[in-house]
Amino acid sequence: MRSASMFLVKEICDLAQGMPSIRFHHVKREQNVVAHEFAQLAKRLFHSAVWRNRVPTCVEQLVAHDCNTVLLSNQ
Repeated sequence: MRSASMFLVKEICDLAQGMPSIRFHHVKREQNVVAHEFAQLAKRLFHSAVWRNRVPTCVEQLVAHDCNTVLLSNQ
């Protein structure tokens, strides 16, 4: 039995075929903590939200950590 999201994944892959340069990579949760926390936040919210000029408090430290990790690895 296929999951309901399988149709969405197939549609995304079909659309990507028409783009000149696109690649998809699986990233483990531990390597993508900010996205994981946003997904958890979305499950808790009962409304849409847009954050401008600031990130939500629940991910503020995670964003700072990710940015610092990227900066250190590029040195």
